[in-house]
Amino acid sequence: MHREISRKRQRQIKEAFLHAWNGYKLHAFGHDEVKPVTNSSTDRFNGWGATIVDALDTLLIMGLTEEFQLAREHVANLNFLDSENVNFFETTIRYLGGLLSAYELSEDVLFLEKANELGTHLAVAFDSPTGIPYNFVDFKSGKRRNSKWSNDCSILAEIGSVQLEYKRLSELTGNMTFHKKAQEVINILDKSVTTYRGLYPLFIHPDDGLFRPSRVSFGAMGDSFYEYLLKQYILSGGAEDKYRRMYTQSIDSLKRYMVSTTDRWTFVGELDTRSRSLLTVMDHLACFVPGMLALGSRTLNRPGDLKLAKSLAETCYAAYYISPSGMGPEKISWVPEPSERYYRLLEPKTRAQAKEHGFYFEVSYYLLRPETIESLFVLYRTTGDRKYQEWGWQIFKSLEQCCRTAAGYTGLRDVTNPESWDDTMESFFLAETLKYLFLLFDSPDVVSLNDYVFNTEAHPLRIRQP
Repeated sequence: MHREISRKRQRQIKEAFLHAWNGYKLHAFGHDEVKPVTNSSTDRFNGWGATIVDALDTLLIMGLTEEFQLAREHVANLNFLDSENVNFFETTIRYLGGLLSAYELSEDVLFLEKANELGTHLAVAFDSPTGIPYNFVDFKSGKRRNSKWSNDCSILAEIGSVQLEYKRLSELTGNMTFHKKAQEVINILDKSVTTYRGLYPLFIHPDDGLFRPSRVSFGAMGDSFYEYLLKQYILSGGAEDKYRRMYTQSIDSLKRYMVSTTDRWTFVGELDTRSRSLLTVMDHLACFVPGMLALGSRTLNRPGDLKLAKSLAETCYAAYYISPSGMGPEKISWVPEPSERYYRLLEPKTRAQAKEHGFYFEVSYYLLRPETIESLFVLYRTTGDRKYQEWGWQIFKSLEQCCRTAAGYTGLRDVTNPESWDDTMESFFLAETLKYLFLLFDSPDVVSLNDYVFNTEAHPLRIRQP
């Protein structure tokens, strides 16, 4: 009975994927993303068809052979050479990761050839005085630069979330230069002295390799760096112990300095390195942490991490089920010490939320993000507890009810208003959100966690066997 229910749910998720794919194909094929309310297109990621490359492995996993062949034809005609202002991080995780994963799952050499070509162009980003990569590369001129808003600094998650892709590219091509360049970044970070052992500020300058005072976060701009420490250890087949050491140091400090527990919920906050205080805010992006902790517990035999993972997953899911739309907000804040004096500082709407639930929506938009579903997938795979499937199914039903349009699925400007469509369907919706939902109801042997590690865009890469 359980298996039949899972198959039925998978069919519905697959239909949702096809609905999104067909809307993209009809209104935006070849462009990066479809605008699913106005039936138009947008090119935010080089104009190479980000949705196509991001969805390659999902097409394979779902057995959509005809659509995969259409996507392959697009990839075969991709020309990277004339591109300017290429975002190094986003291009690595979406395009390079997507191409590598497509090769891993199909063994079609076209995807490896394109990955090698793209990786060669992107590797110019590492050409800084320290080897720390810049944010942007101009493929025409070879020039590199960082953003002015970050004071010309590189960003922790962006420099520390490319190692899986470059290591696997080196293993598959035999060109170890890719891996060496990405590995040197980790060497620099490993030698850095920080205020909190194993925790790193968000901004580092590529000229001197020194961190600038800022926050520590497992949300935006920090998140996937910590995830990749664990996954680099896994990808190496347990051969590279440095990553295990760095990961466990980070998680021990996370638990000591950044986890906050109330009488109802457990949260991961952010650290202000200047004041050495915990900020009581938690990004939706940080809802990847339960999955990371569950995977780390399984890999490194850390049962305490699994307990924390379960508690954090409850918080992440709660943000969905208390929402009028059933979709989770971009950021929540919690009430560390309930008091009328504290509540009076809040707007009436958030005050009511805080009093009833112990946390409130700090930033209310929803971008079709995958992190909570990702954690439910990993927790189900590691524990076998079917409640994680049920939680995922409730999220999917809400998604169908409030985010489905004639041309795909849209994010929301405000999760308290189910009709506040934002006309955006991120490529990661097909790469991550729907893939993790589909796999949540599949056999653990399909894209097994024993055989693959997922990059931060949910592209599975094969683990080296010892």
